[in-house]
Amino acid sequence: MWWRLLHKLFGANYVRIQYGSRRRDPMAFARFHTASPVGVTADYDRKSDVLYVTLGKSRPAESESHPRGILLRFGFDDGLPCGVTVIGYKHNEWSRNIVALSKLMADHLSVSPRKISAAIKSAIEE
Repeated sequence: MWWRLLHKLFGANYVRIQYGSRRRDPMAFARFHTASPVGVTADYDRKSDVLYVTLGKSRPAESESHPRGILLRFGFDDGLPCGVTVIGYKHNEWSRNIVALSKLMADHLSVSPRKISAAIKSAIEE
């Protein structure tokens, strides 16, 4: 359907579909609300060798552990993906494979791997 095309083009963070009742308003069975784009930020703590990537504002979250120091973060309030923490960024050799790391983070956060890669490179260079 046409709303799937919009969802693919703009991503889950940009287009939310809200279904109304066909009985009350037959023309309003799908209303689109465009949210403002959410930024991706990255911070790297050299002393601890920890990389933090956050989607939108930093907020309380719980995490799900994955191999090689990856923690996928989910917001407490809504359970949606809100960030990724990489413990031992250089130790686990993620610095040599930023493309794979960016892809993994992009899949979790539903954003472009290019945006994530750019944020990581900016954080590492600081």
